[in-house]
Amino acid sequence: MKTLNSEARIILLNLAPYGQCITYKEMADRLGISQPPVISSVAKILEKLIEEDVASKKPILSSLVVQKGTKNIPRLGFFEKLHSLGVININEKSFDEAQWHAQQIDKLKSYYR
Repeated sequence: MKTLNSEARIILLNLAPYGQCITYKEMADRLGISQPPVISSVAKILEKLIEEDVASKKPILSSLVVQKGTKNIPRLGFFEKLHSLGVININEKSFDEAQWHAQQIDKLKSYYR
């Protein structure tokens, strides 16, 4: 039986070559997560995938999951997780979440083409 982590990875691997993003709610629906706290449950799965991608020096698949709204970037917890792993420094004045996210999407498209 597949774990939710491996199912999430498969979903994201299918989106990566196209740089196609989905919302946290869409990811929850695809994983069959309906019991609250839905978004927190998805975030925990995505954080595990972040750890795996960082350890294997691959582009961050979890970048494809974004918050609903005008920004179309991941939630703050995504960036905080990357910061805690030393991948980014969110405290730098020059750090731009949207720009970093766009670059990561480009890396995903190139890597998984």
